[in-house]
Amino acid sequence: MRLVLFPTYTETGASSRYRIYQYIPCFKQYNTKVYPFFDENYIPGQNLKSIKGILYLFKIYLGRLYRMACLQKDDVVILQYEFTKLLPFNTLFFKIFRIKYIVDFDDAVFHDYDCNKNRIIRTLFKNKIAHVIKHAKIVITGSPYLTDYASRFNPNIIEIPTSIDLKKYKRSLQEKNNDKFVIGWIGSSSTSLHLRLIVDALKVLHDENINFELKLIGYDSKEGINFGTIPLKMVKWEASTEISELATIDVGIMPLIDFPFARGKCAFKLIQYMAMAKPTISSSFEANLKVDINKENLFADTTENWVNAFKEIIDNRGFYKQIGLRNRKIIENYYCIQSNAEKYVNIIESVKNVR
Repeated sequence: MRLVLFPTYTETGASSRYRIYQYIPCFKQYNTKVYPFFDENYIPGQNLKSIKGILYLFKIYLGRLYRMACLQKDDVVILQYEFTKLLPFNTLFFKIFRIKYIVDFDDAVFHDYDCNKNRIIRTLFKNKIAHVIKHAKIVITGSPYLTDYASRFNPNIIEIPTSIDLKKYKRSLQEKNNDKFVIGWIGSSSTSLHLRLIVDALKVLHDENINFELKLIGYDSKEGINFGTIPLKMVKWEASTEISELATIDVGIMPLIDFPFARGKCAFKLIQYMAMAKPTISSSFEANLKVDINKENLFADTTENWVNAFKEIIDNRGFYKQIGLRNRKIIENYYCIQSNAEKYVNIIESVKNVR
């Protein structure tokens, strides 16, 4: 049997790396093929601005359609999100040729269509993802919000949170050599806007002469947030250093502005912090609440909430270090590939045997 993986991005894309690529070593029993939709040359929002870019996009669309045409009846396909962006559903092909596919979601990509500012896109494609979900043999989701959406169209839903590899996430036993409290955030250009929620709270801490530093890993300065005189350290995100950078923080934060796409987030930042044995503060979205199995981490939805949460951990560091250690145990039991790989294999086996 061939297992054909259709991730959206190459391994450099975080969603594809954590949802697809890191599980490939667990699929050794299958003849596994991997065909990402976008390659390393894809630049979000830029490729449509030149003839060369348009030709490039035309090429990758043809590439995906070609790979679909080469599928065989006995193949099992794992698809991330959708077959092709902004093209018809493509599920008719799979139905005619009886190709079995599993679809995996860790983001509310359906809101790219049903909440799109372009009325034409919104009208033509608002039901596209629902159609992909409906015809899948099994739907894998990463958060309760995604599960709720997918269950409207398909009863075969399995929720598997985005997970980390325990072999890579090894907590540091080295004690810090200063008293400065480090507030850590890790993200990307697409999530940098959420930091706007905590600026006022951090200014309060700074005005009260609290000894702290905000460490931003992967922040996009183009977001243009005015941090003023807040003590700040910006670090470029790199796969080779993200874990060592996370090891130096005292608390990990995940503020989220409440809009439809953000509601589908899978609490992965919290999972990363907890894997490094750190306490967390986050917006009280459903996925964030669910990860906090021991109900010991803190949540904040207003500036006052954030100020109080920061002060609580700063004033009780020893207590929250112990919570961080218990957070690590949660990840070991529920949110790592070591505990979740078997679930993926069982899903593949169940679909393989469907006729």
